[in-house]
Amino acid sequence: LSRNQSPDLPFDRSLNPYRGCEHGCVYCYARPTHEYLGYSLGLDFETRIVVKHQAPDLFRDWLNRPGWEPCTIAFSGVTDCYQPVERRLKITRRCLEVFLQFRNPVTIITKNHLVTRDLDLLGELASLHLAHVTLSITSLRRELTAAMEPRTSRPEQRLKAIESLARNGVPTGVNVAPLIPGLNDEEIPAILQAASECGAVSITTAGPAIGRSLQALRQAGVRKCNDNRGLALSAIAPAGGACLGIEVDNRGRKPGRLGGRGDMQGEGGFSSPDRTTNADAARL
Repeated sequence: LSRNQSPDLPFDRSLNPYRGCEHGCVYCYARPTHEYLGYSLGLDFETRIVVKHQAPDLFRDWLNRPGWEPCTIAFSGVTDCYQPVERRLKITRRCLEVFLQFRNPVTIITKNHLVTRDLDLLGELASLHLAHVTLSITSLRRELTAAMEPRTSRPEQRLKAIESLARNGVPTGVNVAPLIPGLNDEEIPAILQAASECGAVSITTAGPAIGRSLQALRQAGVRKCNDNRGLALSAIAPAGGACLGIEVDNRGRKPGRLGGRGDMQGEGGFSSPDRTTNADAARL
């Protein structure tokens, strides 16, 4: 289990059955973590996947310790536990069996429809008030998600996953992140509306993720991810939050560097979305 002490997060422990992610999201904040393993944050992050085959057994041993007190564990922090390789290896499913065995609460975030494969386990956990699933949807446009998130489930499949989970009694939410002005910010109301109609009961976001997302793109050497209007991701950085009418506090972050003073420490100012966006969201 990984542990964090950030007041910005609703959990302090997470379980990562894999390191790296086949989904290949160009903006992924977890890319730099692959360098700790001696790999690059570019193609290595997408193609050299570290598999923790013994994760279910080690997790069982951890929960079986006399001093363990049940708490919510996030699935996952620096990978997607339902990335394509999970279809074959089923490490996430075996870990869910351990969650159920020990009646330990779990929260899952994913971009893959594969999560519906485990409806039997998630439904049983939910009946005990021990499970919550979030589907991350950055855009409803197939061409944009294909460019930014090449090996994830397409948006309509993620909405179907929300619908299936909700229909089977699993509390399900939608995560709209990252918000990238000029690419997907105008879709916020439509995404929330679609997710709500499918049964989503909660909303999370992380935005605008301008500096971190674009810096990760540059470091990974990805500069040609364009939307259907020809807006290059690398070209919108100077616009910053102005595209959304948002004031952004960069918390002392220096140009060309990921992270900075106050990141994940509950410090810094809040963004100030314009009234139009707030009004649209309120209607949903």
